[in-house]
Amino acid sequence: MKKMGSILLAAVMLFLTACGGKEAEVPYIPGVFTGAGYESEYVGYRFTAPVGCTVLSREEKEKLTGIVIETAGEDAEALQEAYADQTVIYDLIASMPGGANVNVVCSKRGTNGMTSDQLVKELKKQLAASPAMDAALSGSYKAVPSETYEEVSFAGGNYTKVTAEVTVGEIRMNQEYYVCIKPGYVVNITFTYAPGNEADRDALAGAFSAY
Repeated sequence: MKKMGSILLAAVMLFLTACGGKEAEVPYIPGVFTGAGYESEYVGYRFTAPVGCTVLSREEKEKLTGIVIETAGEDAEALQEAYADQTVIYDLIASMPGGANVNVVCSKRGTNGMTSDQLVKELKKQLAASPAMDAALSGSYKAVPSETYEEVSFAGGNYTKVTAEVTVGEIRMNQEYYVCIKPGYVVNITFTYAPGNEADRDALAGAFSAY
């Protein structure tokens, strides 16, 4: 489980570095947990958890990532203030019993008119430099991104899609990154699954809809 947690996080903490000056920022507001799953007005999606899926609570996300968000209250103003200084925000972490998982991460970085080509170039650069979260595994982490990318519509939004093969030690996984830019943030939706476990990946992807 510890290794799976490392793979789950290894390639989603992509600190997409600034390309140009700072732009106007739309304050991040966390989504809400519902009886069916989770929804985020800020990112613009609803996630209806498929059968067997586990959606991590805020406390569980903090324990897994080590990023603790302290708020003075649960109203919109208090939440905006609490998240304002966060560089990386895990909006959603969900997984299937077989290990397939999806993460939605908002990274605060100036983007200032980045094109898809620039975004993909930076994504691949960060993948090449990104270590596994577990220091014991970092030396064996390797990500090989695809040569091409696609412009796709997903959950009601427009995303740039890049795929990669990831290995950590003897474990091999496939990853798909759906990346888009919001004012002040880069949104990265990452699916991770083992070869042959496309059914769980499809169940997770099918759980998304437009907000």
